[in-house]
Amino acid sequence: MNYQILKYRVKTIEFWTLLLLLLAGSYFLAQALGMPFEMRRTIGPGFIPTIVLVGLLSCTLVALVRFLTNSHHKIFINFPEGSEDDTTFKTLTESLNTQDGHRFALSSHAGLGSFSALSVIKRSHPDTSVLAASSRATQVNSELAAQEHLRGFTPLTLLYFDAFVLAVSAGTTTANKTPGQLKIGYDSLLDDTVFLETLRQHPELSGPFEKQWRPMELEALRGALVEGKIDAVLAARSELEESLQANELTVLEAFDGNTPGNSGLIYGEWAALFVPNGQASVTRQQNSQRLEDAFNAPAFTAQLQHVQVPWHSSSSEDAKTLLGALADQGTRGIAVKAQQARGRAYAIPITLLAIALFPFLMNIVGFILTSILVTSLIMALLRAELSVTGLIKIGIINVVIAVSTYMVFYHVFSIPLPLGSIW
Repeated sequence: MNYQILKYRVKTIEFWTLLLLLLAGSYFLAQALGMPFEMRRTIGPGFIPTIVLVGLLSCTLVALVRFLTNSHHKIFINFPEGSEDDTTFKTLTESLNTQDGHRFALSSHAGLGSFSALSVIKRSHPDTSVLAASSRATQVNSELAAQEHLRGFTPLTLLYFDAFVLAVSAGTTTANKTPGQLKIGYDSLLDDTVFLETLRQHPELSGPFEKQWRPMELEALRGALVEGKIDAVLAARSELEESLQANELTVLEAFDGNTPGNSGLIYGEWAALFVPNGQASVTRQQNSQRLEDAFNAPAFTAQLQHVQVPWHSSSSEDAKTLLGALADQGTRGIAVKAQQARGRAYAIPITLLAIALFPFLMNIVGFILTSILVTSLIMALLRAELSVTGLIKIGIINVVIAVSTYMVFYHVFSIPLPLGSIW
């Protein structure tokens, strides 16, 4: 562990949290040891409170030392737990860790908030950090996602680029129609993107037929196309691959940056690995070589058989060119706003209100239920992106914490906490 890395870790929230716990525990232990012998015996059975404090302090000290001396490199990810990206990337990390060299440890931070992977990695040492990001996990606007992730970072590789395509039904109903006469259904996630607004203003797709554009959920798009309510669909290629393979759809234009088209636009969902600009070139080359070997590992190639989007390993320059073009497109012509990570806007005021009302709620519904409510809201705030699996985990963790805390106060310290007045 060198001095520079140690300086970065001393500045982290984790270090100060552990240090404050250590100082607080030491203070209470000193107070307990300063009590007369007989008084200590009356607080719980024998010396159990003192033993518990010593145990907690020992665990905190071990955690603090391990945190400061941990030699693992961190990969900060923003994939929602249980998603296809999350599962595939965990397999990729396992393949990376089968090789010689430093170990990689995953650190999950979803969303684009203060606790996101993008924010946390900026407080980490560049030589021990890698960022794995997906436009699907951060916000619906992949142009803005590319802009955010290119600031201060260099792409190590592009994990996938799922280009959007404009496809028409292979039937004869559209044979005599010009592009401007097509009724086009598009993935509603495209709203507020420069790509969509520019495409709609294109001479061949606008004019008197501008009202022919219809935003829909993906499943509704497929149904509307089958029923003839729309003539064409604008969505990610992987979502339409089955119909394209069955010759039910024909691609009019692919917005992948490689296929020549009249619009000259590029758009798609992407995932990429980034390294901080300050990362040493030797470390970057080592990471690049290990990544190339991991992509060829049997475990990872087997995982790709179950993946919908086209994962592959590209060069750093290719990744930078494609993401740079996507980000540059997002700055031209039309101003759009990034959508905030879901679950944060309402979680902040509700959590603050719950904390303020904690003493009153505790007297009404009891410490256990109040603790579960407040800690669950705080954890929801920190996660930024929520899923059913995540909510279940939050519930289980907070039930265990609340019940355990009550049992410790009651059986160890002989302090009964309120159970509420409505029970």
